[in-house]
Amino acid sequence: MKPIVFLHGFACDTDHFDGLRGAFPERRTVALPWTEYVDDALPPVDAVHALIDRSANHLHEQLLTDAVLVGHSLGGALALMLATRSDLQASGLILIDSSLPLSTERRGAYLALGASLLDPLEADPEAGVQDAFARWATTSFRETFFLPDDEPNMVERIVQQASHRPVAANAKTLVGTAQIDTSAALRQVHIPLLAVGSHRPFTSIEELRALCPAVEYRQVSKGGHFVMFFAPDELSAFVREFLKNSIVQ
Repeated sequence: MKPIVFLHGFACDTDHFDGLRGAFPERRTVALPWTEYVDDALPPVDAVHALIDRSANHLHEQLLTDAVLVGHSLGGALALMLATRSDLQASGLILIDSSLPLSTERRGAYLALGASLLDPLEADPEAGVQDAFARWATTSFRETFFLPDDEPNMVERIVQQASHRPVAANAKTLVGTAQIDTSAALRQVHIPLLAVGSHRPFTSIEELRALCPAVEYRQVSKGGHFVMFFAPDELSAFVREFLKNSIVQ
């Protein structure tokens, strides 16, 4: 069976996929700790390209070049870039509530957020931006990515975890990805593609279909952006159906 490789989102961590990985005990699954591959000394776009190179090298070393790539949110853009590399032979691509293609409005928001974190660091590497990151996590992050019915204790867990994630690696990747033409990358996708939207989806399925006509789309019946936590059974069922019907085992 084809292995599955997971890439988490902005201000998230590999354990966000623990439940989904557990739903597929028959397959080899790996969650990439991609923030560890970010070179803080590089400009954002160069840092993202280097991150993708290092991730690809890891997949080669671990004999995972034919994996199904799964990305949540920002991790969807990273999974997309890996899926279009000629040195890999990804078997499929799954985007979980990813902002792809990236709208002009959301691109501007990502660049502004990234700049608000990176500019102080460039001026003073010892700047206390972790506090600013924590304030963002407990305000704008909470307001944007969650729905009123999302389970409060889980929301709090995700928010608190986000506030302690590495600032430079996340911000640099956010800015670099926003500056890369992901629409061009989407046009290069010629492998099975599944997009899963949250109950208030970040994915524009109409725009995605215009670039990838063969995309399969599913939407969960409840829950905000963190589909893995708020609609785990639906998500795992969608993934299992896709693997069964669209992926050569």
